[in-house]
Amino acid sequence: MSYYQGEAVGELAPPEVEGRSRVVSKELMDVVEWTMPGLMEMFASTDDVVAFEPSGPSEEKNCKDATRYCGYVLHRKNPGFTILHDAIKSSLITRMGVVKAYCDRSWDVRE
Repeated sequence: MSYYQGEAVGELAPPEVEGRSRVVSKELMDVVEWTMPGLMEMFASTDDVVAFEPSGPSEEKNCKDATRYCGYVLHRKNPGFTILHDAIKSSLITRMGVVKAYCDRSWDVRE
């Protein structure tokens, strides 16, 4: 994160030599921020996040339903745009973007 934020710490700290520049480049931030709109358009501009391909004619309806359901779960039941944005940006900065998926088995009882 110090590379992204342009902080002069660790390897980025300028040596204590008289006359040396104390400027730290923020090129990583520039590249990440420039790249994000294109990547977000590619990955988040459609409801079909994944596409299930049938291996036979009998599986076409099931694959179509699974494709729609995955888009529904990501974009309607969860903040899909934010999840994708955070994972993509994290992977560009730290070379590892993680998204945790789990099934919430809690009950919501209403009368």
